[in-house]
Amino acid sequence: MSRNVSVLKQASKWATAAVLSWSMISVSAEQKSNTPDWYLNFDVAGLRSSEIMQHKADDQKKAEQLIDLLLGEASAKSVQRAYAFGYVEEHKVLILQGAFKSHANEIKQRWEALGFAQVEAAPAGIYKVEAKKAIERFASMAKAKGLVDGDSDIQIDDKSSSEGPKFIYSTMLGEQHLVFSDDLTLLQMQQAATLPKMDGSSIFEVVVDVKKALVHGGVNIDDLNQANYQFESISAQQLSQVSVSYQEEGEYSKLQLGLKADTEEVANNIRSIAQGIIALKRLGTRDPVVLDVLNNIRFDQSGGDLLVTLAGPIASLKRLTDDAPKAMTE
Repeated sequence: MSRNVSVLKQASKWATAAVLSWSMISVSAEQKSNTPDWYLNFDVAGLRSSEIMQHKADDQKKAEQLIDLLLGEASAKSVQRAYAFGYVEEHKVLILQGAFKSHANEIKQRWEALGFAQVEAAPAGIYKVEAKKAIERFASMAKAKGLVDGDSDIQIDDKSSSEGPKFIYSTMLGEQHLVFSDDLTLLQMQQAATLPKMDGSSIFEVVVDVKKALVHGGVNIDDLNQANYQFESISAQQLSQVSVSYQEEGEYSKLQLGLKADTEEVANNIRSIAQGIIALKRLGTRDPVVLDVLNNIRFDQSGGDLLVTLAGPIASLKRLTDDAPKAMTE
């Protein structure tokens, strides 16, 4: 199931991949712990009004259309927050928060279109679908709307760790939460549906246990490093955690990348390589706005912990994102 991932893919394709691969990761259930191996926390309402997302209007529109396929257009517009977490096995949960009371029928119709069938009536109903069938239907709908390349080859592992087919479960909790999971017990445990707090200005936060989640999840980090960033001396096996967060406050933005390396030496190597890439980028641009952003990238390190911060006016970050594709191919 492993496949290489290109950093040059559009944001909409990353979103598509996340939806289509959500139920494909599996290892032994004995590895489960109380601490998730990864989580994503999104302020969806903030993302819609984000200056950066509005600057990438085509990507934003495609991402919204993908959510429309899952919930229905009116329901999708009601989503305010999204929180997902999981383990390197068949234990993943997605919680959507919003005003869903008046959209209950539309949501159920979309679920039925994807093959969900109600299996429990009380209190709000639990729906169930075989993961392979739901993903195939979702992919077909997405291709029909031009949201996924028509020639995309989507490989689906439809066997669970117990050798039976995988299932996805969904339910509506109260008027404000929709919950999806590939584990019925885990879904039933989310009755309170309490979403972790985010920093007031945060648009999104992502934290991943690299060794557990990414390596076993089908993302070949080592090949991605070598092909795109010349990180030949750095292996995914030498990283224990990666985190990314993005904030906007007024006209000011801040993007932070956190890495937890196994040793201080690995963190030093990553820092040196990143600084080298930034130095080359400085030589390759005459844009004073981009140069100012590059000159103000900050590195904070404590042992094997490395925090990279890119902060400045949103307008400057827009210019940098416009220039990013060229930077990656130079």
